[in-house]
Amino acid sequence: MPSKTISEKNSPCPYYFPEHLRKALAAIPEYPVTSIEADSGYGKTTAMREFLRNLPGNARAVWHTCFGEPPAKTWESICRMFGEVDGEVSRKLKELYPPTMETLSDIAASVRELVCGRETFLVIDNYQLFRNTIPSRLMDAFSVHTNPHVHIVFVTQPLAASPMSVHNPNIHRIGTKDFLFDRHSIAQYCRGAKIDISGREIEYIKNVSEGWIAAICLQTDNYRRTGSLVKTNDMNFLIENTVWNRVPERSREFLTALSLLDGFTLKQAAIMGNWQSVPDDMARLLRGNFFIPYVEDKGVYSMHSLLRDYLRSRFDEFEPEIRRELVHRAGMALSEAGDYFGASRFYFEAGDYEAVIKLPFTVRYFYNNFDAGMLGFLERFVKECPAEVVGGNPMFLVMAAYFMFRNGRREQFHELAGLIRSILDDPNRPQDRDVLKIKGEFALLMSFSRFNDIVEMSAYHREALRFFEAAGECPPRSSFFGGNIPWTFGCSSVFSLYWRKTGELDRELEVMDECVPYYVTISGGHGAGGEHVMRAEAMLMRGDDRAAEVAAHRAVYRASEENQIGNRICAELVLARIAILRGDRAAYISLREELTARARNAGQRAVFLLGELARASLGVVLGQRDEIPDWLLTADGINNMLFIHARPYAFSILGALLLADRRHTELEALTEGVMDLSRRVNFLLPRVSHLLYLSAAEKREGRKRAALEKLSAALEMTLPDRVCLPFAEFGNELVPLLVELKGTFDSEKMDSIIALCERFSEGAANIVRQAEGGTSALAPREREIALLVKEGFQTGEIAARLFISENTVKSARKVIYGKLGIHSRAELKKITL
Repeated sequence: MPSKTISEKNSPCPYYFPEHLRKALAAIPEYPVTSIEADSGYGKTTAMREFLRNLPGNARAVWHTCFGEPPAKTWESICRMFGEVDGEVSRKLKELYPPTMETLSDIAASVRELVCGRETFLVIDNYQLFRNTIPSRLMDAFSVHTNPHVHIVFVTQPLAASPMSVHNPNIHRIGTKDFLFDRHSIAQYCRGAKIDISGREIEYIKNVSEGWIAAICLQTDNYRRTGSLVKTNDMNFLIENTVWNRVPERSREFLTALSLLDGFTLKQAAIMGNWQSVPDDMARLLRGNFFIPYVEDKGVYSMHSLLRDYLRSRFDEFEPEIRRELVHRAGMALSEAGDYFGASRFYFEAGDYEAVIKLPFTVRYFYNNFDAGMLGFLERFVKECPAEVVGGNPMFLVMAAYFMFRNGRREQFHELAGLIRSILDDPNRPQDRDVLKIKGEFALLMSFSRFNDIVEMSAYHREALRFFEAAGECPPRSSFFGGNIPWTFGCSSVFSLYWRKTGELDRELEVMDECVPYYVTISGGHGAGGEHVMRAEAMLMRGDDRAAEVAAHRAVYRASEENQIGNRICAELVLARIAILRGDRAAYISLREELTARARNAGQRAVFLLGELARASLGVVLGQRDEIPDWLLTADGINNMLFIHARPYAFSILGALLLADRRHTELEALTEGVMDLSRRVNFLLPRVSHLLYLSAAEKREGRKRAALEKLSAALEMTLPDRVCLPFAEFGNELVPLLVELKGTFDSEKMDSIIALCERFSEGAANIVRQAEGGTSALAPREREIALLVKEGFQTGEIAARLFISENTVKSARKVIYGKLGIHSRAELKKITL
């Protein structure tokens, strides 16, 4: 839902704010950023909206409310807000998703360029629901903008304190204390609301509410209606007396039903009440309730958490049949809004298994709305769902099995596959068009169980094609698999996925050429260009950059024809690696920027992560740490972000970083797990990479024999297929060991590897030397850090200035000293950067 410009209109009901709060609000135009931070029930949103309604002249406000949607959508909405001010800044910010410590300096640089001549307030409400790892630091980054007409306001519940947080003079902070009502403020509030109340009663309200506006509103509302105050300071008791006890039974059931939803439209409210449309009395109940505000920019009502928590506590008091009916309606309401995961949980709780199965799940929905909690839910659902219900729609099981496969749940995948097969093989089931179609989808599903054996996968693809044709499908195409989701499971290297057996690379390339078109046909274009990417990577691995370039361009053209963004990024990554080999910085920079923009503009989480992997794989060979996202720095981060088949490639990047930092013990521990995983999924490249890492580590620590053993094991895996590039990406570090092994292995092939090492080392050095800063060997971010170190700034100060973590500064400093051949700040001061 796009952010909307708030119209200026008078409030439908009177508001009163304490003098100290009015002064705090009045100061908002004096600051680039304001943080309004307090717990639920303090009137933060109300106060801000009333402040904006009284803006003078042509001032405007643009408002976005966070609703716990996927972070990418929240960021897109925030960028759209900036688009109301400056389209170019909005575009740059969109390309910097997700906000991390590594991108903060770029975010800050972008907002410094804000151009706006009209007084504008950009409000981000419910900011605590924007799921990002650096909420406080992001506010700091936005606060560096210098446009006097733009004011960014964050309305939020308390945020976790940032470990690097310091006083920021650019941020105006309005907190809990500013919202508290004193005795005078309560009296003024009552006078404005035309409530005749005694001083003693005002004192009582002050004492039991402790100045909390939510409690004050309930007490005064009760006094207006009954002439008395509620003798309690318990919020639930207040709500019970002022809300629950005042509405008829029908309204209670309606409100309780609505409490099951985080937000709702009038259409969803009608579903919850089991009406065609919301009756007038219920519409008035929603419009006139302090605890159910209408969120204009979302177009939904949002029940206040205080009322929602109370109503949910009353839910168990309803009869079981009523509870079941309300839960079922919640499933219908979420289904109407397209939230099928949420709907399935409600349907399951209501015992309507058939409704779950009939939800219009697709592979694309599972892929782009990844929810780890659904894994456990699907397992439980399949176990508890009656056999006759499951048997009525085996396509649901195909979707569930695919989801299990993507997430590495092999046992659950095979259980579901067995169940589907038993249903489809039932001799009593008529072999009509629908069954033949499902058999085709099942054959396509089962092809994944033979990953990454291209021949066996293709046998299933051809079987699926026969079933689709027998079902009369024209064209013979899957209804569930395909689209522009990444064909490579989110990995940025086709070669890493499909090079599976030493000595058979040429055969694999031939089979890939023959087999991929079958899959592309039945999936409606999905995977187009994949065989060309595989060949391009294989040729580059052999050092034949011309053949690799030709194949990569073929992949780009073919992938573009079918809108296969992931495969195009994989092909552009090959071209960028060719540019490194040739030392062509202009081509390298252009290709890196293209694949970055493509990944960020795709609007798909998996494609974005694929792009980050691609950038990281380039950055790691050039020693450019600013290309490495935070989640790639730990095994947990990789496991949380990627599907299982993309992890070994990502672990290879992490392994290279550990080697660069000489964290050899951690590297050894990581390698053990990577080797095991790579063997299970038949991946050779990650195993080769980690053998090379260990060889280099052993060499550095003076264990030459062990280093030669590791290197020999890698050569035994690679030489039969003439795979050389993994060695070359170490530059000349392994060359002395390779020279020593020339007598053990094929001399001609060893000479090819050594020559490629020297060529790659020279090409990478040229790329780095041509970086900004003249002939400096430092990457732009490294040079920026080096200058600050040289000026005497400490680690924490550098991190704060550049909006990066202290660990990043420390790691970069090691790399800087290594590149410059120095060991201290004193030596750095003598160098011209």
